[in-house]
Amino acid sequence: MRKAIFLDRDGVINVEIGRCPIKFDEFQFIDKSIDAIKLINRSEYLVVVVTNQGAVSRGFCTSRDIEIIHENMEKVLGNHGTKVDAIYYCPHYRGDGCECRKPKTGMIERAVKDLGIELHDSYLIGDSSKDIECGKNCNLITIGVQTGNSCKDGKVEPLYMFKNLYEAVRFILKINPINIYA
Repeated sequence: MRKAIFLDRDGVINVEIGRCPIKFDEFQFIDKSIDAIKLINRSEYLVVVVTNQGAVSRGFCTSRDIEIIHENMEKVLGNHGTKVDAIYYCPHYRGDGCECRKPKTGMIERAVKDLGIELHDSYLIGDSSKDIECGKNCNLITIGVQTGNSCKDGKVEPLYMFKNLYEAVRFILKINPINIYA
């Protein structure tokens, strides 16, 4: 069984623009998020993105639009010598009755099955209470980041809170600034 660091996308990896990006030209990586993913790649953890993309259900974009964003995101990561191991997204909106939209656990359950992930000692990093609640529902170690919504949108508190994804990953991996590129 393998361990994973589950990452929300909007507000954690890319800049939150008030809604989910529906075209890749709206997608902008948060400073040092690529470096953070590269650090995870050098560790024993898998990088798994779990993201709500309700714009599909609401008709603002198609599933293919989201897949194109993810393909381009992976291309940019690859150009920087890094990668995500898997991306799961929920195309539904609140009230659609699905089991995958966070804070429900469907995306994480699917990743566990697909990738052989052990949830004990795995993490979820998010910027909203629905991310943190999802992580808690799966007994993951939860980390909030101050980018995006800063986990200020609800009553669910993360176990830890950091400035951004890079600082959170350094904490998880117990990396000192002087050896991050060793």
